[in-house]
Formats: sequence, structure tokens, C-alpha cells
Amino acid sequence: MAETSSAAKHATQNSDVTHFSEREWFSRNADGFDDYVHIFNSRDTNVDQSHEITFQEKLYTMLAFQFEAILFTEIPANDAVNAETPSRRCFNKLNSLVDFARKHSTPKEVYAVFANCILAALLPHSVNPPHGVPHSFNHNEAGQLICKIVIAIRSLPGYNVVAASRWIRCAIQVILSGFEPTAVADDQFFESNLSLVSSLTKQVILLSRDSYAQLSSSIRVESNNTTIYPPMELEHLSTTIFNLAIDFYVAERDGLAREWAATALEVAEVLEIAATSVGKELEEFQGAGLLAGVLREKMKGLNWTAELTG
Repeated sequence: MAETSSAAKHATQNSDVTHFSEREWFSRNADGFDDYVHIFNSRDTNVDQSHEITFQEKLYTMLAFQFEAILFTEIPANDAVNAETPSRRCFNKLNSLVDFARKHSTPKEVYAVFANCILAALLPHSVNPPHGVPHSFNHNEAGQLICKIVIAIRSLPGYNVVAASRWIRCAIQVILSGFEPTAVADDQFFESNLSLVSSLTKQVILLSRDSYAQLSSSIRVESNNTTIYPPMELEHLSTTIFNLAIDFYVAERDGLAREWAATALEVAEVLEIAATSVGKELEEFQGAGLLAGVLREKMKGLNWTAELTG
């Protein structure tokens, strides 16, 4: 939790809310955040700019603490949703907070807190701090939240695409960790997990293409710039997805095998194009385009020629 508090404080250094510890925050009434939101929405906007900034900083700090608190406190059911499990109530509340953050132009540091909390909650309870046990929302729900956070930060200036790439990697890894390629076609989690991996992969393609566009316009950035999607993360994702395609092939699900092989190649080709453009100038990209060629050869060997795009 120390990392979360530090990130929240970094995002809102001038806020006097940051003296609350997580334990103190967890013990407070859950309505406290909603009360402050009401005060925030009804504030006088014709005040000195410094007062307005203070209002916003307090909101961002409370938002970060509130997100973490929801993972460690029971959310009581109400009459409208009393059929929901505690895990589902937790997910719905977190989902609403991400929506709230987008509405109020929340800085990227707070989204980093959100992502770190989600990934920490997926760890075994023994490695979490003794503030309580996080709700065990399923991997699909965690992936949905990560995907939503990534979409949100793409609209922010100077967002850290390197951090986003690692969040996505972790999310896909946990989604696929318990995935069974032989599951029946109408299995609810089978379909939703595949759909989520597809959505996350699409975000990777968009993030990487956007970040590599600035490379092709001029060599212009350092190779360790946090706005450049790490080539090794693309290679890892492409390889992971191709292995999924092979799992489907072994399970005799040819349609899915071909579909995911094509997706793996699409990811690799984003890297191939970037490597062709800047591979001689940026060491990180040297040889990065070779994976696409390797995948094409493997796909030809499996007679998946219709899925080849290059």
C-alpha cells in the first residue's frame, strides 16, 4: 500500500487530505467520498484560482484512496442490487470511479494508482499488506478495469505508455492463466475472456501505432522515452497470442487457431514496420522486425496461408 499512497501524494502534493493513512481511510464511513463530491459539485467556481486547484487536488487524492478502500472493505448491499455478490458490487463501484475520474480530468498518476491496486488485488493474499483481504473479483473483471483505464489515459497528454504496456501484459497474463482452450463454446467465461484479450490487444495496437508514428516523423526521441511502446512488450504479446493459437490448434479448434494466429501476426507486423523505419537508428528496434517473418513461416507450415497479411 505504501506505493499507492506515495503515488496519490505525488499526484496531489498540496492536498491536506494526504495525512490519512489507508487504515484510517478504510475505517471511515464510505459516504465520506460522496459527501465531498457533493461539496465539490456545489462549490463556488468564482473563487481564487488557488482555491479551485486545492478543491481539485483534494478530489483526486480522495479518489485514489477511495478506489483502494473499496478493494478492502465490504460494500453493503442495497435493495436495488441485493442479489449481487460482494465481488460484483466491488467491480461496479470501481467501474463507476473510473468513469468519474474520466469526467473530472483526473491526472495520469491517479490512474496509475488504480492500475496498481487492481494488479495487487490479484496477488495471493499473503503478499498483500495486513489492511484486510481484497475482494476476489475474477480475472475478467480485473481485465475490464485495466482496459478501461488504458483507454482513459490515452486521452491524457504525456501519459506513460511503458507503464500501460506492463499493465496490459499483467492483465492478459492473469486472464489466460486459468484459460482452457477445450472449454465448450457456450461457456460464459470462455467467450468473455477471449473478447477481453481481443479488446486489450486492440488497445496495444493503437497505443503502439500512435507511439511509433512519432518515430517515423523524425528521430526525434530517446529510445527510453516513456511515450514509446516497448518493442519487447509487443514481442511478448505476439508470442503469447500465437501460443494461444497453437493451443487451439492442438484442441482441434481450427477457426479459433487461425483467428488468433492472424492477430499475433498483426501485432508482430506493427513492430516490423517500426523496425524497418528506425531499426538502424534506435538500438531497441534492431532485429525487432524478425518475429513477423518467423510467424509467417510457421503459419505457412500449418497451411494457414489465408491469414497471412504480408
